[in-house]
Amino acid sequence: MEVFKHKFKSSINGTKSSCDVYVYSKNEKNYILFANTGEGTSVTNASEQIATEVINLLRFDPKDCEFFETYPEYQEEMYIDNITYNWENNKALHPTWTFENNVSDLESTKFIKLVKKLIK
Repeated sequence: MEVFKHKFKSSINGTKSSCDVYVYSKNEKNYILFANTGEGTSVTNASEQIATEVINLLRFDPKDCEFFETYPEYQEEMYIDNITYNWENNKALHPTWTFENNVSDLESTKFIKLVKKLIK
């Protein structure tokens, strides 16, 4: 698993912001989680921007990716939500969130469990 801090300038208000990014790749599928750090714009409010920047940085095809987000600093028990985007010209648009309890893909479930152990 690759873990790194992604720094960005919010496209909403120009605030210097960051999030932790967890990337796990298996069977030509990439599982990417954005963990809020409390620095600047939240991962929810900057979701499309972060997904677009990370995809371009890692040179991934968005069709081969699953996206997630979490707020470890606000939760006694960590919740991880799945995010789905529409993609146009390698730009993430119109995110929708699904609670982790509704994630049925086995590899996604394994990724969620692994990330929870790492973030604790």
